[in-house]
Amino acid sequence: IDFIKDEFVPEPKEVPERIKKELTLDLEDQFCPFCGHTLEYYYTNKPRLLVTIKNDITLRVVHRRCVSEECVAATLNRSFHNPSMDLYVLPKKMYAMDVVLLIGYLIQQKNKTEEGVAKYLLEEHGIKISQPSVNKYKRIALALGEALIRGNAERIKSGLDKLPFRVYTIDGLSSNRSRTLFVVRDLISGVVLGSALLDKHDAEAIRSEERRVG
Repeated sequence: IDFIKDEFVPEPKEVPERIKKELTLDLEDQFCPFCGHTLEYYYTNKPRLLVTIKNDITLRVVHRRCVSEECVAATLNRSFHNPSMDLYVLPKKMYAMDVVLLIGYLIQQKNKTEEGVAKYLLEEHGIKISQPSVNKYKRIALALGEALIRGNAERIKSGLDKLPFRVYTIDGLSSNRSRTLFVVRDLISGVVLGSALLDKHDAEAIRSEERRVG
């Protein structure tokens, strides 16, 4: 029994050690975008945890404001912070965009379950995340991906036309009167390239529609 255990039962993977950092994020350009007046210190946010793929960051964000009496920003008491903050993390979320997009990739491309994603993130990156949180961030990642594709559909199609080859995925959706709606997508981007309601479902009819789309 000891021999079988030693030979065939893999040792549990050692959880990678997380790198802990502290970061205070201030504006690089400290001039009011409305009037050009130098922005003055307003306040610093309470520290929040930001989890990236490699790091656990204790993050503080500095806010500044314009004090020029003639400026609309001063009148509205508007504050300014580093805009790169909005590229790294969504408001009131703990996991950074690199983790969010990795979750979407593991779900969509690697077909991992929410339990599998949570296990992968812990074993490979030392990130602790619950299955309900995986589900929440999965939805965010998929929504971001769909918005990106919709906004760039024509540019993506134009780029695909220049490729020496193309890989299609065809989805058959049931319809009335024994007809089937076929939707042709590009496998890489997911962009819809065409659709057709076909009476015949044989290989030649499908290839004919594929040739029309291509």
